[in-house]
Amino acid sequence: MEYKIGLCVQEIYNGERRKYESSPNANWLQRVIDVRTPVIGSAGLPVGAEFRLITFSDEGAYIVSGITATGGRTNDYFAAWLFIPHNFLMGISGKKIALWTEKLLEHLRKYDGKTEPFQEFFSNELSNIKPDKALLLPSSASPNDNNASYALRCYCNREQLEQLISPRFMQQPDDTKYKGVLLMDKSNKSMGNKLKELSSENLRTLSFVSLAPNIPSCIKVEIDGKELNGQILPYYAGTKINLIFIHEDNRYVQQRSNPIEVKEGDPQIQIPALKWKVRIPLDTFVVVDQEGMPLEKWKITNYAEKNGAIEIEEEKARCLTISFKKEGDERNYQEVSIKANVLEQEKVLVKMPYKTEPHIYEFLEAKGVEIKKEERINKFKSPIPLYKIKEHPESLHRYLYIPIFGNGTFYKLFYRPLLCALLIGFILGLIVMWFIPLKREPVSKQPTEKVSTIYIKKAL
Repeated sequence: MEYKIGLCVQEIYNGERRKYESSPNANWLQRVIDVRTPVIGSAGLPVGAEFRLITFSDEGAYIVSGITATGGRTNDYFAAWLFIPHNFLMGISGKKIALWTEKLLEHLRKYDGKTEPFQEFFSNELSNIKPDKALLLPSSASPNDNNASYALRCYCNREQLEQLISPRFMQQPDDTKYKGVLLMDKSNKSMGNKLKELSSENLRTLSFVSLAPNIPSCIKVEIDGKELNGQILPYYAGTKINLIFIHEDNRYVQQRSNPIEVKEGDPQIQIPALKWKVRIPLDTFVVVDQEGMPLEKWKITNYAEKNGAIEIEEEKARCLTISFKKEGDERNYQEVSIKANVLEQEKVLVKMPYKTEPHIYEFLEAKGVEIKKEERINKFKSPIPLYKIKEHPESLHRYLYIPIFGNGTFYKLFYRPLLCALLIGFILGLIVMWFIPLKREPVSKQPTEKVSTIYIKKAL
């Protein structure tokens, strides 16, 4: 969600009222709260004291300019809450913010309940500011966190104030432990202050890390779980960060860079040469036998499987050679290798043929026959008379020969002897016919025709 710069005039005087809101009902207004006790009271500010308060939410920075009220209840005050979203901070200097707070304090000194000066200020100073790249400064502790409090940081002059209020310095490493930081002129510091006082010296400078403009649009970059694309992340110089590169195609495996040390200034992250790996799910491959029937148990032999997929270098995936092996019935199937562009093909068909070498088929001894025959089997025709083929219960391509009648005794005792007797008789018959000619009676057709006798010798 994108936000605009906003302004809210808060009146804490015998009650709480919001006298002006530049964007009524905006989400950021939820952070505008009563700070009498945790800030005004804890800092021991006297009547008429001026103060500035900085706090951060997930949406941006709040720069509060306030003045304690005369009369009313203890610690009553008037304040102007200036909200600067993350996507505006980069384009605004500490000098500009300090000037805005001075103008708002000037209006608060003359405050009489009328909001026209604040509306005019917003229209002239804030309404036309354009957003920039988002600067994601970390949030302060939640106002509802009972274990957190506010802190105090003092400044000595205008130059130091501009530094403390600038985006490059306004959030120091330890500041996120507090609900916000009260900024006070050191000369106006109250002796009754109970807030933790933070140092204004040796401040660490934030470097604004961004991506170089030539990053491909298909790549998303994250640092510590925060997306960097189109945004700016603040890191103190010397911090080591790890980049994670995420391809928009979820088949690509995330890449993690070596630790990068942040330098002073505004470093731009250049993406190194990435060697992407592609994750190919196993269900991309449809493995069938040579008849086109799906095979359930198979494995890839030249790449390791991990969580139901294989990981392959991108350049190899465009012309991938991959080998498959049947599991559970290896002796009946050939291991097969194919080439495929798995980046372009949604499904890849793999045909796994039967082995071409002879199979040994084992037949039931208990059924009266003991045979081991090395040959390719025709499962529709039994090579043994009076036997039928039955599929083996433990193997898809092994078969059993079962006698059609009984248990095989007829085959052993009668069929084979009878077959031998018939064969011998047939041979003897042929021999007899060869040596004994067949005599045929003469046929008389007409009384005047000559009668002849015809002898026919039957050849084998």
